[in-house]
Amino acid sequence: MEAEREAADIIATARLLKKQRKSQADQDALMEIDAYKGKKAQEFNAITSSGAGSQDDSLTALAADAKRVCDTLDSEFTANKDKTTDMLIGMVTNGLL
Repeated sequence: MEAEREAADIIATARLLKKQRKSQADQDALMEIDAYKGKKAQEFNAITSSGAGSQDDSLTALAADAKRVCDTLDSEFTANKDKTTDMLIGMVTNGLL
């Protein structure tokens, strides 16, 4: 009977120690996660404050691309204006002229 009580005490102590170790491991993991989050937040802030990928650069690049496309369309329009007009007249009149 005493052996059973002693075994129960040993098991209860082991369970308590296991619970304490798990709690400590959880706290350590949370501390590591917080440290990692802090490190990544600092890296992000450093990148955003340095102007990498800033909105002004993006807008400048977008405006330059839009101007290039418009210039290309204007030059193609000018080069093909007469051909297009002749084709449309031919389609509308169905070759009657």
